[in-house]
Amino acid sequence: MQIRYKKVTTINEFIDAIRIRVDVFIIEQQCPPGWEPDELDKEAQHFVAIADNSIVATARFREDPKG
Repeated sequence: MQIRYKKVTTINEFIDAIRIRVDVFIIEQQCPPGWEPDELDKEAQHFVAIADNSIVATARFREDPKG
């Protein structure tokens, strides 16, 4: 299986990335609803991992304003 990584460039990729985070944090780890997604998504860069034409992982990156 080949896995490739890319920056999120479409709304569909962003929605799939958010779905993964909701599955992991809200459903699996039972964080309170509303915890994901959050306001930091607006300023973050989002990335996904794709295997067999499906998004299987996600990450986001943002610089801390305090450095």
